[in-house]
Amino acid sequence: MTVDGGGTKLIAILFNERYELVSCGRGKGINPNFDTLDSIAQTMRDCVEECLSGYDGITIETLYICMPGPHELYAETVQSKAQVNNVISLGEGLMSTLAAIQKTTGYMALAGTGSGVCYVNGDRVRHKGGWGGLLGDQGSGFIIGRDGLFAVVQAYENWGPKTRLYDLLMEAWNLDHIHEILPKVYRAKSYRYVIASVAPLVSKAAKEGDRVCVRILERAGEDMAAQMIALIREVGLHGDIFPTGGVWKGCRIMYDVFCDRIYSEYPQANIRLPVFEPVIGGVVRNAMGDRDSLDEETIIHLSNKFSEYLYKTNW
Repeated sequence: MTVDGGGTKLIAILFNERYELVSCGRGKGINPNFDTLDSIAQTMRDCVEECLSGYDGITIETLYICMPGPHELYAETVQSKAQVNNVISLGEGLMSTLAAIQKTTGYMALAGTGSGVCYVNGDRVRHKGGWGGLLGDQGSGFIIGRDGLFAVVQAYENWGPKTRLYDLLMEAWNLDHIHEILPKVYRAKSYRYVIASVAPLVSKAAKEGDRVCVRILERAGEDMAAQMIALIREVGLHGDIFPTGGVWKGCRIMYDVFCDRIYSEYPQANIRLPVFEPVIGGVVRNAMGDRDSLDEETIIHLSNKFSEYLYKTNW
């Protein structure tokens, strides 16, 4: 079994020795910085129950876990339903690198609800970012959504340019008046996720040519590139660079600006989109065995068997 959890979702996949998908389970976010332990525990139970429905009492040879929440609690939850012979914890950077480029060395640019960049070399990781929306997270869904809301307010009050995002937000949030965003944000159980949910609307407006939203995404790409360049200056360039996280999927503008900025400093860099979503990192790790990369035949096999978890953009 492989499981990947984060600020917005929890995904577990049960697979067999032929590297075929057996079942899956899903849940909401499980970040202990923003969710209670009771809520996290219930989400884990629901996810495991769904994934192991009809498979109670089976033996799971290896459980691969990647999440900000308590790994032990998830392992115990699985062990209440199945025999688990081995539990392996994978850091977010390694899990994503395995899934993205099927190697154990690479550079990750994460832009999801939060953001950060890291250099992964096996179990060794160098990281920048990840300070949360109040202290950083430039390039994240939260910051893009926040900047989008800023733009909507400024447009409404006539001290900023008009933006297509205004109408998209009114429709998506089913608002009769713009002031209704106040309780929507400030009374939310987690304002962080509510604000981050605006990021796809920013991408949609940008694809329609809205200059305000185009600039928001350009700035996000610049910020992600600045962090990556700072990291490469410290550790050198020793592998592929890849983006990961849902924000990159919305509009190509952010990705293109990110690439252009990196290439301006490191023209020899190899930037590539991920092959799989991070949860498949556990499958890749298992298929690698003692190797540090996967052969093309195995990658094609996994792509066919786990096609639902290929990394797909909306460009």
